[in-house]
Amino acid sequence: MSTRTNVTKKHKNGVSHLDGVIDGAEALLAATADVGEGKIVDLRTQLQADLESARTQLAKLETGLKDRASSVDEFVHENPWQAIGVAAAAGMLVGAIAFRK
Repeated sequence: MSTRTNVTKKHKNGVSHLDGVIDGAEALLAATADVGEGKIVDLRTQLQADLESARTQLAKLETGLKDRASSVDEFVHENPWQAIGVAAAAGMLVGAIAFRK
């Protein structure tokens, strides 16, 4: 399995989880639709608006992440040795920080 596939799979899992949370909150709103007391109605309306906004922002985030992942994938394929050098330097930096005494 390629790295791009792994990144895409992890991204989809994260998006699916957040999408599931939003779906759950919307289901809770639907289940409490028969409760019609003043402040609860106002809160439900505000929560519904917030959930719609969250779903829109999630869609924008997903699109942006896909674009960035595609750009990184393209760069790595065009410049494999530079990508290896950057990864090696990052690994050495993390190792130096982790084993610093």
